[in-house]
Amino acid sequence: MSRRSSAGRSLSLVDYSETDLNKLQQQYRKAEGTKKAYTEKTQFLICRDNREIQRLLEEREEHLRSLRFSQSRFTRWTDASVVHDLTDMLVCGDKIEQEWQAEKGKVASLKEQIIQWERKLVNRRLVGELHSSV
Repeated sequence: MSRRSSAGRSLSLVDYSETDLNKLQQQYRKAEGTKKAYTEKTQFLICRDNREIQRLLEEREEHLRSLRFSQSRFTRWTDASVVHDLTDMLVCGDKIEQEWQAEKGKVASLKEQIIQWERKLVNRRLVGELHSSV
């Protein structure tokens, strides 16, 4: 009888370990799915932000070209209102530069978040491996 209860306990522990392993595997798959979705979303946002940054830089360059043209001697003396408008555009260009810097900060922050998520996933894997090896 002692052997039976010992065998029963042994089977119970195996069932319990397999249940734990299945739960950990499910958690791992879920974490991997979450990581993949987060990475895809982040990459989409980074690409979108980079396109917007490029568009803003091109717009700024166009404004700067217009301003340089308007500041030529001939234009400066003949059309003061255009110079004023283009000066306003230059101020706008500076705002665009500030927005661009802010977007660069967001991109850096998103990259840091990705790194943190990857570290968390590695830690979870290690914990899962430790539990599964026990």
